[in-house]
Amino acid sequence: MNARFQHYYRSRPVAALSITATVFGLVTALRITGALESLEIATYDEFLRRRPLPAANAQRITLIEIVEDDIRSFGHPLCDDTLSSVLERVLAANPRAIGVDLYRDAPVPQPCGARDPDAPLPPHYQALGKVVTEADRIVMVMGFPDPDGGGTPPPKFLEGSNQFGFADLPIDINQDGSLRRALLFLWDGDTPYVSFPLQLALRYLTPDGLTLTADPNRPDFVRLGETTIPPFESNDGGYVDEDAAGYQFLIEYLEGANAYPIFTLGQVARGEVPDEEFRGRVVILGSTASSVKDHFYTPVTREDELMPGIEVHGHAVSQLIRYAHGESKPLGVASERSESLWLLLWACLGTGIGLWNRSLMTQGLVVIAGLGALVVFAYQLFLHGTWIVVVAPALAAAVATGLSSLYVGVTERAQRRQVTDLFSRFLRPAVADEIWRQREAFMDDASGGLPRARSVTLTTLFSDLKGFTGASEKMGPEQLTTWINDYLNAMAETVERFDGVVDDYAGDGIKANFGFPVPAENEDEITRDAGNAVRCALAMGEEMTRLNAKWRAQGLDQGRMRIGLYTGPATMGAIGGSRSLKYTTVGDAINTAARLETFDKESFASDPEARVSRVLIGGATFDRLGEGFETEFLGEHALSGKRETTRIYRVLGSSNDESVTHEGGEK
Repeated sequence: MNARFQHYYRSRPVAALSITATVFGLVTALRITGALESLEIATYDEFLRRRPLPAANAQRITLIEIVEDDIRSFGHPLCDDTLSSVLERVLAANPRAIGVDLYRDAPVPQPCGARDPDAPLPPHYQALGKVVTEADRIVMVMGFPDPDGGGTPPPKFLEGSNQFGFADLPIDINQDGSLRRALLFLWDGDTPYVSFPLQLALRYLTPDGLTLTADPNRPDFVRLGETTIPPFESNDGGYVDEDAAGYQFLIEYLEGANAYPIFTLGQVARGEVPDEEFRGRVVILGSTASSVKDHFYTPVTREDELMPGIEVHGHAVSQLIRYAHGESKPLGVASERSESLWLLLWACLGTGIGLWNRSLMTQGLVVIAGLGALVVFAYQLFLHGTWIVVVAPALAAAVATGLSSLYVGVTERAQRRQVTDLFSRFLRPAVADEIWRQREAFMDDASGGLPRARSVTLTTLFSDLKGFTGASEKMGPEQLTTWINDYLNAMAETVERFDGVVDDYAGDGIKANFGFPVPAENEDEITRDAGNAVRCALAMGEEMTRLNAKWRAQGLDQGRMRIGLYTGPATMGAIGGSRSLKYTTVGDAINTAARLETFDKESFASDPEARVSRVLIGGATFDRLGEGFETEFLGEHALSGKRETTRIYRVLGSSNDESVTHEGGEK
């Protein structure tokens, strides 16, 4: 029993550490295994979608799409002659770069049968090559070679040049198949390949004197202009063990979906597009026809929508140009150590909420408010260029709050049982609630969980029933038990009615305290307790008269009662051994009350005309009574065992007729 109290008080900090460590370990394990990855990525996507679009600025990207009508008009794949004509039209408008997102590893149309690799290139293919190679601004695409020999080589006429880049994009296959990253470089063994978006961005930046360099502090990091672009790592942000091959970066889709002017191939071929739509821009040509299937799921498109590949490349190119011009910076991510500290912080907060807030409603409101603050804080950081995880700390806070609340519930139930066992004699509902409210004041951790000894000022009442000895000689066991229980029950109920607590029984004797076990906190409450005790004593006399009438009708012996009361300092605490522990009061005031009850008891016993009860109080109690009581001063007397004399008064009655304020209201 005591061990439970000791555990409750002493282990609260230990419990906090244990719960925090357990939750931190659990959520970290979930994070490492990837169980939370989808939710973290979904949160990232939501942040991307809710990010405000930038103010309109100089347009840098224009798209030329090949739609189904163009395929019907010009054929598929687009023949070399048509492609050459379209490129010449666009070049005439003086763009900074042209990207052709169409594979041209072979001539179109291609002669039937297998083409002899040593045979001369067809004139139309050579003509296309002439258009492309004479304008360094044009970049063609290739497919990166895979280990199985796949991939698509660049056009033959670009061998040995830098006018091509791979169009491969790393899709989140392990998530939802969305496209969230792009590439700068890939390596085939020791051979580096440059991406299609980077080739276009570099051509756009050349007139501005901006180019690609190595970061002077991190030579393995590249810079565009003055902006370093850290490579994507497999555990960045909410990702877990993601494929980080090559030199990747997150596509931020800052300009949203459908961000760029787009014209059809037919419109360009017919000369319907003004030169201003191409001049000084990056122009990307490719197919958006559904039959070609060059479309991707992205975070900024709806679930039922796809973004064409040329628009994805446009976002990557635009982002790289912004980096080079210092208009934005790559999205930063927290280090693994910082993420661990972030997670630990929220586990601590959740534990604190659960351990030190006992209201479940308040806990719920605090948790909801805290998680809202977490999301808002993470979103603001995201807007300022840093991606931190949200789901893991939110889960840590919620689980820690739940576990710590469960711990508090279990320990408080154990503590309540302990309090109930220890104070069971005193636990009227109002008293029980007050003891529970003040339990930390009652229990002492330093004493191994025993109740705390407290110095208090209270009023103690002792009573003794004259006639019990004679009655016990005449009555049988059952009759005597009924007789004495009638008396004790009536007196105990009367004590309780006046906010007193029966502390002990000794045969027919009763010890009751007023201002116990919840002590008075000020002089007014001490005075109230003294008045309650005196009124209780008078009411006990009335109960004695009622009982005598009942016993007389039953032919039983009658009784008379002596009562002594005294107000003064005492000590409340646990007395006895571990198996017979008792919470009671001791001290000079208690002894004085007992001596007042036995004072001159021979005279009371020998006086047949005396009242049915005698109530004696000490001077300290009398001084707190004020008006409303009829008393008789009996003088100053030296009570048994005490050196100093005590003023003694006999209380004869009360003009207030039990009008006393109780904890429950007016009596």
